[in-house]
Amino acid sequence: MSVIYYGEGKLTKEYLTERLVNSPPSVVGFDVETISVKERLPLGFSISTSPTESFYFNTYPEPEEEVRLVLPLLQNSAIKKVMHNALFDLKAIALLSDIDRYA
Repeated sequence: MSVIYYGEGKLTKEYLTERLVNSPPSVVGFDVETISVKERLPLGFSISTSPTESFYFNTYPEPEEEVRLVLPLLQNSAIKKVMHNALFDLKAIALLSDIDRYA
């Protein structure tokens, strides 16, 4: 698994699925890391579920299976996303909408 985890427990695929897919929080923090301000190719993104729990997903050079797993959380309008520089991050993460090209 290519996910980096900061939290109290041990990260497993089952925990990731339960926390972000089956029972996602109503609010998450979200941030995208890119090569530069001009080059919006996403290197990865983070999702924080609380001040003490965060997940980082690598998307470069190719997104892993876990990225595909959590994209519905990001697309779910019922889940509020807290972002810094949201317009930039939204444009960068939109590049992942064509994730099947990596399959």
